[in-house]
Amino acid sequence: MQENPIASRIFEFLRKYPPYHQVKTTQLLEICRSSELTYYHPGDVVFKAGESISNKVFVVYKGMIHLKWPDSQEVFESAEPGDTFGIRAAFSGNPYVLTAEAAEESLILSLNLELFRQLMKSDAKFSSYFASGLASGTMLRHHQWEQLSKAGNNLIDDALKLENFFDHERKPITSSQAVSIPELAKLMIQHQVGSVVITNDGGRPIGIVTDKDLRKLIAAGQDPCQLKSADIMSGPVITIDKRSSWSDAYLTMAEHSIRHLVITDDGTPHTVVKGVISEHDLLRNTSMQMLSTLKKIKSAPNVETLAEWRSDAELKLRKFLDQEINMDNILPLANKVNDLTTCRAIELALSQLGEETASLTPENWCWMALGSLGRREQVLRTDQDNALLYLGSEHFRELLIKFATIVNDILETCGYEKCPALVMASNPQWCLTLDEWKRTFEKWIRQPEPKAVMYTTIFFDFRPVYGNYPIAIELKNYILELIEKNQKFLSYLAANALSAPPAFTLFKSLATEDSGEHKGMFDLKGRALAPYADIARILAYQHKIAAINDTAGRFETIAKLEPHYAELLQDAAKAFKWLLKIRWKNANGNHTGRYLSKSFLSPLDRQILKKALMPLQELQSIIETRFQTQLLR
Repeated sequence: MQENPIASRIFEFLRKYPPYHQVKTTQLLEICRSSELTYYHPGDVVFKAGESISNKVFVVYKGMIHLKWPDSQEVFESAEPGDTFGIRAAFSGNPYVLTAEAAEESLILSLNLELFRQLMKSDAKFSSYFASGLASGTMLRHHQWEQLSKAGNNLIDDALKLENFFDHERKPITSSQAVSIPELAKLMIQHQVGSVVITNDGGRPIGIVTDKDLRKLIAAGQDPCQLKSADIMSGPVITIDKRSSWSDAYLTMAEHSIRHLVITDDGTPHTVVKGVISEHDLLRNTSMQMLSTLKKIKSAPNVETLAEWRSDAELKLRKFLDQEINMDNILPLANKVNDLTTCRAIELALSQLGEETASLTPENWCWMALGSLGRREQVLRTDQDNALLYLGSEHFRELLIKFATIVNDILETCGYEKCPALVMASNPQWCLTLDEWKRTFEKWIRQPEPKAVMYTTIFFDFRPVYGNYPIAIELKNYILELIEKNQKFLSYLAANALSAPPAFTLFKSLATEDSGEHKGMFDLKGRALAPYADIARILAYQHKIAAINDTAGRFETIAKLEPHYAELLQDAAKAFKWLLKIRWKNANGNHTGRYLSKSFLSPLDRQILKKALMPLQELQSIIETRFQTQLLR
C-alpha cells in the first residue's frame, strides 16, 4: 500500500467525474488529502463478499475492477476509472454482497468514509447522485429513476405546468348566460383579456365568448344591446386538466383548431373553471412556439412550403432535446409533427392526381406507419416505413401505387429518406387488400422463417395515420387471433429478440463495435433500443394488447398485468425513454444517432447508460425461460 502525497493530482482526477465535479473545492480537497492510493495486481481482491465493511469508499483511479457474485463468480458489473464502488455496504453497515477483484493492473483510491458521509449530508446534489443508484455495484430501481432525473437535470421544470401559470399569472374571467354583450365587452376591456368563460350557477363552464365573436357580431350588423352571452357563446367548451403541461395544451388546441382552451380541476366541463389559455399565451411561452409551425404544416399550400415547415419543426424539436425537456413531452410533439406532415403529403398527392382521385375516397383505404413511426418513437427524421391497406380490385391497386409513389416522393422532399429495403406503400408488395394482408400475416405466423420473423418486427407495429382506421383495427385484431392459435410463434419472436448483439462484454463493460467505420462505438439501436422494443412487442402480443404501440407504454401496461415483475417493467419503460432521448440528441444530419462514441457521453451519461441496460438483461432472461427458446435450437 502506498500513500499518495499529491492531493492536488487526486483532486484534478476526481474533478473530471460525477458527482465530484460539482463538490465545493474546499470539501473535495479535504477528502483528497485523507485519501490513499493502492496498487492491485490482476486477481487481487479489494474486498470479499461477506466481509465486514471497512471505513472506506473506493474509486477506480486506473485499471478495472470486476464486481462478482460470490458463488458463481459471474461478473455483475465492471468499475472503470472514475467509478465509485463499495458504497452500498458502507452506508447500510451490512457485509459486502459482491467481491471486488482487479481485472487488470489497477490503482484504487480509498476515500475516508466519515468525510464522505459528511459530504452526503451537506451536499444535496452529491447525495442524490448516489441515492439514485449510480454507484458501481448497485441496481437502478423504479423509484430511483425519479432521483436520477433530478441528478441528470432531465425533468421538465414544474413551471411548465398550467396550474402554476394560473396560480401566479392571472385568474379566469367568467360571467353568466344572462349578461348583455356590452357588459361582456366592458369585462374584456377592464381585465385586458380576449375571452370570457360563460358558467352556470355552480361555476362550471358551458360556453366561451371571445373578442373575435364580438367582431363578427359587429360585422354582421347585429345590435349588441339586444343580445345576451348565451346568444353568441361557443359551446360546449373544450377543456383540459389544470395539471397538464403546456405541450398537452397546444396539442389539444391544434387537434380541435381552436384559439382558447378552458382549464378545469379535472379536465372536464363538470368542475370549476381554473383559467383560460389562449394561442397568444402559448406563443409567449418559448417552449411552445411550435404551435404555429404545426398549423402551417397542416395547411401547407404546396410541397416546398411543407418541406420548409417540416424543417422548422425539426429545429424546434432539437431545441427541446437540448433544453433537456422530458421525453414524455417531446414524443407527443414529434408524433404530431410526423403525422401532420404525412397527412398533408397525402392531401397534396391527392390534389396532384386531380380527377383520378374520384375513386380514392378514404373509406376504401388506410395509410399505415410502420417501425419507429408506427410506435410513435421517431423524434427526428430518418427513413420511411409505410404501407397501404385497401378494399378494392387490382385496378384500384394500380391507382393506389401511383398515388403512394407521389406521397413517398413528397415525404422524401420533406426530409424522410426512402427506405433502402423498399418498405414503402409505393412497393406493390406492401400495397395489399385486407384479405391479402391477412394471408401475409398468417403465412409469417404459421411459417416463421427468419425473414418472416424479421418482417414482423417492422409490420407488427403498424398504426393507421390516414383513411379507414377500422379496417386497420380489424387487421390488428386478426393478428391477435392468429397468435392465440399459434403460441409457438412467440417463441420464434423471442429467439429473434435474443439474437441481438449483447450490450455488455463478458466482464460487464459496454460492448463496442470491433471493426468497420463504427469501430469503438456503442450500437445504441442494435444493442439496446431494438431489443427493448422486441421484448415489449412479444409481451404485448402475449397479453393481447393491441391498442398500445409504443415500447414504454407497452411496458407500463404489462406492469399492471404482471405485478410480480411490475418494478422491473417500470424500470424498463423509463430506461427505454432515456435511451431514446440519448439517441436523438446524438443524431445530426445524415447521422441517425444509432452509434455512440465515448466522446459524446459525459461520465454521468456513461454511468446512466450502463444502469439503463440492466433491466434489459433481466427481461432477456425472463423471455428465454418463458418462451423456451432453447427448444428451437
